[in-house]
Amino acid sequence: MNSVKSFVSRWLKVQPDEIGVFLWSAAILYLIRTSNILFNNFAETAFLKRFGVEYLPIVYIINSLTTFLIMAAITGVLRKLPSGRMLAYMMVFCGLSVAALRPVVNLGFDLVYPVLFVLKAQYEGLLALVFWNLANDFFNTRQSKRIFPLITAGGVIGAIVGSFITPALSKAITFDNLMLAYGVSCMLGAAMVWGMNRQYPVLNISERKTKKKAPKISMIREIKQIGPMLKESTLLKILVLLTLLPNIALPIMNYQFNFAVNETYATEGGMVAFFGYFRGVLNIVSLIILLFVGKIYTRWGLPVALMFHPANYAIAFLAFLFRFDIVTAMYARLSTRVLLVTINNPARNILVGLFPDEFRALLRPFLRGTVVRVGILLGSGVIFLSEHLMHPRWLSIVGLVVSLTWVATSIWLKRSYSDILLGLIGRNVIDMRSLQDQDVGVIFKDKRAQDQLVEACMASQGKACLWYAEMMKAQQMPEMEEHLLRLIQTKDEKTAISLLPLVPKGIGLKALEAYAALADPAKPELTAALAAAAGHLPLEESASFLRRLLDQQPDLRVQAQAVIGLYHLEPEKYHPIIQRWLDSEDHDQRRAGIVAAGGSGNQEFRPGLRRMLAEDPKADLVPDILTALGRLDDPGMDELVLTRLHDDPASLPLEVLTNFELKGETELKAFIRLLASENQAVRDMALERLSEAENLDSAVLIEALSLPNRRLRRGLYELMGQLKIGDREIIAFARSSLELAYSNIVEAEALGKLPETPERALLIRHLMEHKKARVETILRVLATQEGSDQMRLVIRGLSSADGKLRSNAIEALESMVGSELSQAMLPLVEEGQVNETLAAGRKLFKLPTHFDGDQGLMEHMLAKKNWVTLYLALVVLGQQEEGLGPYREDLRRLAKHHNPYVSVEAARLAARA
Repeated sequence: MNSVKSFVSRWLKVQPDEIGVFLWSAAILYLIRTSNILFNNFAETAFLKRFGVEYLPIVYIINSLTTFLIMAAITGVLRKLPSGRMLAYMMVFCGLSVAALRPVVNLGFDLVYPVLFVLKAQYEGLLALVFWNLANDFFNTRQSKRIFPLITAGGVIGAIVGSFITPALSKAITFDNLMLAYGVSCMLGAAMVWGMNRQYPVLNISERKTKKKAPKISMIREIKQIGPMLKESTLLKILVLLTLLPNIALPIMNYQFNFAVNETYATEGGMVAFFGYFRGVLNIVSLIILLFVGKIYTRWGLPVALMFHPANYAIAFLAFLFRFDIVTAMYARLSTRVLLVTINNPARNILVGLFPDEFRALLRPFLRGTVVRVGILLGSGVIFLSEHLMHPRWLSIVGLVVSLTWVATSIWLKRSYSDILLGLIGRNVIDMRSLQDQDVGVIFKDKRAQDQLVEACMASQGKACLWYAEMMKAQQMPEMEEHLLRLIQTKDEKTAISLLPLVPKGIGLKALEAYAALADPAKPELTAALAAAAGHLPLEESASFLRRLLDQQPDLRVQAQAVIGLYHLEPEKYHPIIQRWLDSEDHDQRRAGIVAAGGSGNQEFRPGLRRMLAEDPKADLVPDILTALGRLDDPGMDELVLTRLHDDPASLPLEVLTNFELKGETELKAFIRLLASENQAVRDMALERLSEAENLDSAVLIEALSLPNRRLRRGLYELMGQLKIGDREIIAFARSSLELAYSNIVEAEALGKLPETPERALLIRHLMEHKKARVETILRVLATQEGSDQMRLVIRGLSSADGKLRSNAIEALESMVGSELSQAMLPLVEEGQVNETLAAGRKLFKLPTHFDGDQGLMEHMLAKKNWVTLYLALVVLGQQEEGLGPYREDLRRLAKHHNPYVSVEAARLAARA
């Protein structure tokens, strides 16, 4: 098991604390997909051979209507039951219901086959819905980006295995008994879910009660809300067509595929073998293509990418028109599935992502629900009406018309795309922050959009101009270098400085001509930035320009940047200059020396810079020294930054913070404090780094909310919102915090039996305050997730001296957090008799009943993480009459503690041991 975890952690980039739940989740999805494939192959074969392909249209319609009704009902159930319990119940129900229909097959009731055909589609959708709901309970947004594709791979492997074992299993146990095999597979999946429930008991906790959810919007009301947007938004009209048309074509294509398969294979055994092998190959091909060409659409941009899928549909319908056989059917199913997953869906999702959150919240349900259902019903209706009038071959004409209309819609998008895009940007409707970098790149692949991007960049200033320029460079637009140089020469000084790092090395001479024209002694900041930019160009071209700046520019900032560039060409000539500046008593010269030393790359300057830092130079030189040490890859840089994050975070420059590696919990906790920085750029950087940190535990964020800083809490709220920390994570943190709170009471009770001293009393008081702080932190976290101010009123009432207000607050808390959580929390909030509180806690948690004497108690206290607890425990230990020999190893360990109070006291006691 350890070797499996090592492989998962090393190769799949899953964090150690995520491995267990990842493996459980992947195994469950594997069983779900294997079960679904078995049932799918059986139900389709039995329906086609025993009931008749001519009834497919009406079954499609029934299936669509059934989906609408079941999904509406299941949504309400999901709100009441925990996802883990719900998934287990669903798998048991699905398996037993299909197995129960097995005797009905023997009785000869033909209506069982359309029932099974509908059930296989409904069960597949329901199990997927509940499973991903469960996965979202466990993984936040940041984790899901890494882990969900891996879990999906487990499902694909399950589909491949299920497909290939279907023919052999059908022969081994007979075809009809595939229903029983599905039941057994579902039961295995349910057992695995129950095992996961036992391993992760948070699954069994009902979600805490929150404000009432908004009522479900009816289809008519939904259309009324979308109507005004449709009138004024060309993009929305196109999106509706891009969603409607494929869902009209899909039932037609599926009907033709099944009809061709039915005509080709006369026996059930032949058909089920075909379905098994074909779906296995299809999943393998899809998996391989997804691995290697998942971003193929980035080459052409959105409008062109969205033409591939409808064009292929048109080709497939033409192929059916001229050659209606199994070969065409296989090509149609395989090609449309692959293009849908690899190109069409990603491109269409980016298109939807252009709208901001408030539009998407209404748009996605409308497109995925109403428009999809209307499309499927229209497609099924066409098949139903044509059933007795023509051979399915001629449905290709209808499908071809739909596909060509779909292609025409994509052409409409291409022609109007640049105008749509510019209009969205101009009205600030486009939501770039919600898009991935590669998606933003795809948006501007269109030539007209690129031309308008250049125009918008030329007309803008500051951050907007820089953003446009970065997009232009990412697209590798033609004449990009000329555009950049023209921008630098025409923009204000601040904007020009921000654009300089974008200039590529390949245009050295052109860039140097522009730099020479801009260099001005009256603009030292710009000239220094020009010198820094020239230093990144080929030195054989930039050397003369840098020498000229060094000789003619009086500002030391400019000279320092010129020396950095020239140092790499002639280090023996410029090393003394840097050293002279470093040794100077002049403040500006020392700063120039520090900057030049950091840019030189010469490790020999590190000891001198370290000495300067130790000598406590002027505060305004500290950021320059730290930046220089960071550029010189000082091996003690991480420790230096970590210390200053605790003591003086304002002295850390943005560059150093950006390069600081967030290795573990200690670094993350220190970095979180930057959210309280007065510097907006530092806060933004910290927010971005923390949101991308793969090893960030949600509990660390939640616990940090107890820190007494309003700006920090606002940053944490925003970060938690970005990561979409769900109720499950909050409840898991609440339970663990409550267990620790009860443990604090147990520890305080045990300490009360030691000889009475002021230090012992202080440690007990500290533990009880720690207990109270844990409960308050839980309440504050719940308040961040509460849509109203009710939880804040409860917190205020709990701290009130008025007994009646306090009693009302406790009652309100019980109704808000749910019975399971309130049962654990209320004894701590009410602060009754200690023995009664501990009795309540022991019913819910495994609390220590006693310690192994005083030694066991003190060893337990010396294993704590809180430095205040450790220091007070050491002081109390030092007052004990017994010898310190048994604690020797603990004392040596704590003598190396990062907190000086703990380390000094532990070292003092270790000397006595």
